[in-house]
Order: sequence, then C-alpha cells, then structure tokens
Amino acid sequence: MRKTDVLMSMTKRLVEREEYARAARTLEEMPPADGAQTLAGLGVEAMVEVFAQLEAEPAGDILAEMSDELRTRLLERLGPEQIAEVVEEMPSDEATDVLQDMEPQDAEEVMAGLEPETRADIAELAGYHEETAGGIMAKEFATVPAWVSAAQATEVLRREVQDVEDLNTVYAVDEEERLVGSCSLRDLVMAPPGTRVGDLVERHHHWVQEQQDQEEVAHYMRLHDLDAVAVVDDEGRVLGQVTLNDATDVMDEEATEDLHRVSGITADEPVFGPLRGSLARRLPWLLINLPLALVAASVARAFADTVSSVPAIVAYLPVIGGVAGNAAGQTVAVFVRGLAVGEVTFADMGRSLWGQSRIGITVGAALGLLVAVVAALWEKQPALIGVVGLALLLNCVMACFVGAFLPLVLRRLGWDPAMGANLVTTSITDASGYAFLLGTATLAVHLGWVPV
Repeated sequence: MRKTDVLMSMTKRLVEREEYARAARTLEEMPPADGAQTLAGLGVEAMVEVFAQLEAEPAGDILAEMSDELRTRLLERLGPEQIAEVVEEMPSDEATDVLQDMEPQDAEEVMAGLEPETRADIAELAGYHEETAGGIMAKEFATVPAWVSAAQATEVLRREVQDVEDLNTVYAVDEEERLVGSCSLRDLVMAPPGTRVGDLVERHHHWVQEQQDQEEVAHYMRLHDLDAVAVVDDEGRVLGQVTLNDATDVMDEEATEDLHRVSGITADEPVFGPLRGSLARRLPWLLINLPLALVAASVARAFADTVSSVPAIVAYLPVIGGVAGNAAGQTVAVFVRGLAVGEVTFADMGRSLWGQSRIGITVGAALGLLVAVVAALWEKQPALIGVVGLALLLNCVMACFVGAFLPLVLRRLGWDPAMGANLVTTSITDASGYAFLLGTATLAVHLGWVPV
C-alpha cells in the first residue's frame, strides 16, 4: 500500500474521532492533489474543521487542487480573514482564480485583508480576460539583469526570488525591464561564473503577448518544449510567466470542452445541475438535430414500395446507419483534435478527404464483408446479401468523408468545429445509409436480382 493511501485512511479515522488538528497534520504530509481528494471524501462540516487547522501554505496548495464546486462549498463556510490568510500564500494566478469564483462582495472582504502588493497583483490579473495569456499568468517570476555575470545572477536569485514557486526558467532583462532572452536555471547555474547572462540567453526567442489566447500559448509551449514562457506587453516588458502546469491545465480544459461540444453540450454542465440549465444547454442542439433526423425518415418513406416488396431489408437499416455513425464520430474526434493542436488546417482539405476516404473504403470493405457473412446466415437471396454489404461499404466512405469535411469547413467559417459535430454527422450518415441500402435494393429489385 502506498504511503499516501495509509495517510488518507489515517486522516479519515482521525476525523471520525473528531481529532481535527491531528487530521490536518496528516493531510499536510500528502501531495496537495491527494489532500484535496481526501477532503472531498469527508462531510462538509468535517472538511471545514480540518481545513481550518491547516497551515496557510499547504492549505493554499490544497485549495488550488480542489474542484470549483468543492472549493465554493468550503469557502462559503470560512471567514474572510481565514481565506485571506490562505490566499496570501498562494501564487497570484491561483489566488486570482479563487477570488473570481467567489461572490463579488465576499471577494472584496477577502481583498481588504491582503497585503497591498498581493492585492495589486490580483487586481491586475483579474483585469485580463480569463482565457488569455495575461489571465493565466503568474506574477511570480525570476528576472536578472542581462549585463551581469552568471555568478552575480545566481546571487540575485538567492536574494530576490524566494517567493517564485516554479523557478525553472530565468528571464534576462535590459535596463528598462524589456525581455532580452531566457534560459533554464540549470544552464545558469552550470555556466562558467564569469559568463555574461546576455550571452547565455537566446535573444527574444520565446515569449507570448499578454492578450494572446490561452490555447495558442499552450500549443506554443508544447511545440517548443518549454517549462515556462514570459508574458510581455507591447513594449516587450515582462509582466509574468505561464508555466507548464498552467499550459497542461489549459489543454485539459480545452480537450474537455471539445469532448462535450462534439455531443452538443457545454463542458461546465454539472452532473446534478438544475433542470432548467441542462435543458438550455442540450435542447437547442437536439432541436437542430430533429430536422436532420426527419430527412432520414423522408428517405425511408421515399422507398416505401421497396420496403413493402422486400420487408427483410428493414432489419439492416440500423446496422448501416449505426456502424457508419460510429465511424463518423471517430473521424470527427480525430479532426477536432487535429484542428485544436494545429496538426491540420483548411489548406489540407484535399489530402484529408482523400486519406479519410481511403480509410472509409478499407473499413467499409471489412465491415461490409462481415455483415454480408452474417446476412448469409439469415437470407437465402445472394443479391440481397450483396446489397447489404455494398451499402455498408458506401456509407462508411460517406461517414469518414463527412467526418473530416464538416470540422474543416466549420473552422473555415469561424465556427467552433467541435460544437454539435457528432449530432450532425450521425444524422447525415443515417440518411445516407438509408439511401444507399434502400436505393441499392430498389435497383436490385428493378433488375430482377431480388425476387419480390
């Protein structure tokens, strides 16, 4: 059993005995994420009692790891003085997130209890849109003059940047605090003592603008394998830094949003949320989906004579539509991700459609053959078996084609390629599947291959 598991069990036992102070000391020995998980497993009152006994610094670390819902429930039961004491020990970006999640009046009371410098940092960060580089940056970062030696820079770091939690990257600045370049802390420490910092850094190599979208920042950091990147203003002055942890959070957040949007819902819908909110998020997309579904129904109605002549064909309609719908969903997921990470653009349309069509042909041929084998066990008419296999092949090609085409076009039009794409492609593959199956069956009946 892991040490953390032992500590979690010990904490719960101490809480059951109402030994909250000892439970808090045990909690402080855990990684913050495990501490947050342990608190989440306690009742609300016990959680408040234990949290109140934590030292300010570990309390801040644990608070930053809590879900928004759990953090709100906790902060509602703490006084502004308690919250201010914890927030004072948190990195500025995390402290800003905490205060922005609170009611404005409560946040003002907490702000009144903070040190002037902390208050100023939080006010600055709160002024940015939350999905920009400025909105996710931290005000704690390490800068050294570009004209000093590596040995002198190390002394500067020892004296002046003890509050920087993520000290992996050091930024060199000129006399006007403009970014000259950056290097890793390791490179600075390992450089010959007399090396000039300006010669050590790569001039203006890695930086992002304060108003740059957070997703672009995260992709930039991943592309260049950065532990941190400086956020600069229009004059090139360093305002803060975005760390790898921040970038990872952004990527997770964006991936979750895309996953929800593919199904036509928003990422912030809670499992046990109010009925009105859930209806407002889901119903519009289902209403859009309804006329598309009626198109599929109209296709089936158009081939009513074929259905009455060959009633066995009806059994294969859900197979043709369902399998291809899943193939389309897979393609949509691949392209939404590809667009999100910059792997594919509208300029790649031709290559993308050809590649996905090849996949559709291969997958469709394999699945069509398999369905034909199953149909052969049920049907005595070889032509009908061939109709089913061919229809599935054609619809798989259509599914992969549409699954690639739709996200690329939506992005080109400036719309979110993930929002509802799965709903639309599923309706399209249902309609095309009915058309392929019933159309091919109609042709087979007309040619006399399938007796009526």
